[in-house]
Amino acid sequence: MNIDTTHRLVESILIDDPETRNSDSLLYLRACQRIDPRVSTMPFETVLMERKRLGFPNIESVGRCRRKIQEHNPLLRADKAVIDARYDNFKEVLDYVSTE
Repeated sequence: MNIDTTHRLVESILIDDPETRNSDSLLYLRACQRIDPRVSTMPFETVLMERKRLGFPNIESVGRCRRKIQEHNPLLRADKAVIDARYDNFKEVLDYVSTE
């Protein structure tokens, strides 16, 4: 799935399902469900290993699209508590990367 298609899919989900604004996992699940509703009955291993064949987007691409959309559209942003937690995680990663 190309990035433009992923962007449109993610934006549509963020608009239709506000809960997905707070969770990349839920957002990814909803994206996969839109592509193939049977995903809910598939084994996790199948979803991971057969993602391309099933036509599912890359999970990192979904997250990147979510961040870009939320940056440009304040109405689709996550709750403040989630934004704060994401920032704390970001700082933790920076600390991890900067230490030897």
